[in-house]
Amino acid sequence: MWAGILTWLDASPARFETAAWAVFAMAAAAAAAAAIPPGVRRWWRSPAIFAGLSLLSILAFRWPVLCDNRELVDPDESQMMSAAMTLDRDPLYWKSVDGQTRGPMDDWPLLALLRLTGRVDYTGARLVSASLAWVCVLCAWLALAHLFGDGWARLLVLPLLAVHAFSDSWSFVAYGSEHVPDALVALASALLLISWGAPGRIPNTIGLLIAGLALGAVPFAKPQGAPIAAWVVIFAVWQIARQEESGRHARTCSMAALLGGVVAVPAIILLWVGASGTWRDFYESYILDNIRYAGARTFSWAQAPAALERMSELGWGSRTFFAWLLASSMVALLASPLFSPTQRRSAAFAAGLTVASAWAVAAPGRLFPHYLQLVFFPAGLLFGISAGAAIDATRRIPASRPVLRTFARAATAVGFLAAGLGPQIIWRTHEAQASLGRYAGTRGLLQRSAVADEILKHARGGERLGVWGWDPKLWIQTGLVQATRDGNTSRQIDMTQSRARYQERYLSDLMQSRPPVLVDAVGEGNFSFHDRYASGHEIFGDLNDYLRANYRQVADMEGTRIYVRNDRP
Repeated sequence: MWAGILTWLDASPARFETAAWAVFAMAAAAAAAAAIPPGVRRWWRSPAIFAGLSLLSILAFRWPVLCDNRELVDPDESQMMSAAMTLDRDPLYWKSVDGQTRGPMDDWPLLALLRLTGRVDYTGARLVSASLAWVCVLCAWLALAHLFGDGWARLLVLPLLAVHAFSDSWSFVAYGSEHVPDALVALASALLLISWGAPGRIPNTIGLLIAGLALGAVPFAKPQGAPIAAWVVIFAVWQIARQEESGRHARTCSMAALLGGVVAVPAIILLWVGASGTWRDFYESYILDNIRYAGARTFSWAQAPAALERMSELGWGSRTFFAWLLASSMVALLASPLFSPTQRRSAAFAAGLTVASAWAVAAPGRLFPHYLQLVFFPAGLLFGISAGAAIDATRRIPASRPVLRTFARAATAVGFLAAGLGPQIIWRTHEAQASLGRYAGTRGLLQRSAVADEILKHARGGERLGVWGWDPKLWIQTGLVQATRDGNTSRQIDMTQSRARYQERYLSDLMQSRPPVLVDAVGEGNFSFHDRYASGHEIFGDLNDYLRANYRQVADMEGTRIYVRNDRP
C-alpha cells in the first residue's frame, strides 16, 4: 500500500507539495489550538498529536531523499553504515572500526538498527537521522513548555521544526556524525532547564544525572561537540553553586549527580578500551590525530565569520533559518531587563550554547555545511526562549487600558512567529524538491553499481572486502564487511607524519582478514582520490607486493580496479 501511495505522490510535484504542506499545516494548527485558552478539552489538543504531526512533517518533506536508496554526495553516511555492519561481526571499536573524526556513539544507533531489522541501508539510516532531528524538536518543546506553558511552547518551536522539515539538503538529511551529539546536547539542555526550576526549589537530581550522562557521551560521538558539552556543564555547575536557597546538602547532591553522570560514560569507555587492548589505537587515532586534524585548518579564525556564511549558503535552507532566527533573538533580547530571573538565566544559557556551537562548527577550519547541524537546536532554543520571554514581558508593560496590553502581546507574538516561520516558508515554496521522481523508478530499492555486481561474482554477503581509496558504498551495496578497520585510506595516502604507521596497520589488518576481494578505488570519477600514480595502492610498496603475490586483477571499471584472491574463481 505504502509503495503505491509514494509512487502516486512521486509522479507529480503538485501532489507531493500538497501532501507535505498539508501535514505541516496540521502540525501548526495543533500548535495554535493548544495556545488558545482551553474550554472543553479536545483530542486534537493532545501533546501526542502534536508530537506525531511534528515527526510526520519532517518525514513528509524528506521522504523522497530518504527513499533515494543510494549514496548521495558525501561518503560519510556510507562509512558509518559499513562500520555498523562490521561492528555486528566484531564489536570492539578502534580494533574492528576506526571512525577517525567520529566515535562509537555515532555508529551504535545504526548497529542497533541492524540488530533490530536485520539490515541497514540508506533509507534506514536516514530514518534514524530524521528521528534524531525529531528528538531535538521535542527537547526544545519540553524546555519551552517548562518556561512558558505548553500552548506557547508549541508555537515557539515551529521555526526549529520547519528547518528540520524544509531543508532537504543531503548535508542534513543523510545520517551524519552531527546528529547524535546534537540530540545528546538537546536532551541535556532540556533536562537542565527543567531541573533548575524556581529559586529555592531542590533540583531534580535524576534529571541532572541523565543530563550528565548525555553530556559525557558527546565527545565519544564527535570530539567537535566537546566544547558545546563543556559549555552546558560549566553553566550548570555555576547555576547549581548559585542556588544558595536550596541548602548545602541539596547543592552537593545536585553537583554529584551532574558531574557523576558526566564522568561515568568516559570512564566506562576508557576502561573498556584499556581492557580490550586498543588503548594505543584509541589514543593515537582518536586523540592525537583529531588534534592534528583541527590544526590543519583551511581558513583562519579571522575568516571564520565568512566561512560560516559560506557554509550556510551551501546548506540549503539553513541561511534563511539562521539569519531570521538570530536577528529576531537579538531584537527580543533588547527587552531582557523585563525578563524574569529564570527567563534571563535561560536566555543566557541558550545564547552561550549558540556561540559555543558556532565556535565548534568553525574550529576544524573546513567548509563542510553538515557541521551546521550542531547549531540548529541552539539557535531554535535561543529564539524560543528570547521570543517567549519578550512576549511574556508585554504583560508587565504599564498600560492605561488592559486591551492595549493584550494588543501589544498579540502583536509581539505575531511579529516573532512571522519572522521565524515566514521566510522559511517563502524559501521552501520556491525550492525544488531533491530526489523527487526517483522513487517511481527505483521503488526505494538499494541501488547497486557495476563494480558491486562484479565483486559479488567472487564473494558472498557477509564476507570481507578490502578497499584502497575512499569508496565505502561498496560495502553497503555488496553486503560485505570491512577487511580493515579504516573506512577510507586517506591517512594511508596523505603525506602526514603518521602515514607509515597507518600503512603498516592497514596491511596487518588485511593479512589477518584475507578478504576474497580487494578493490583499488583510486581513479577518475571516484571520491577524493583520482590519480593512480600519486594515490594508487602502488605507492605502498609492501601492499603492492602482497597484492601481486596473493591476488589477481579481474576488472578495471568505473575508475576502480578489482582484485580477487588467487584461490577464488
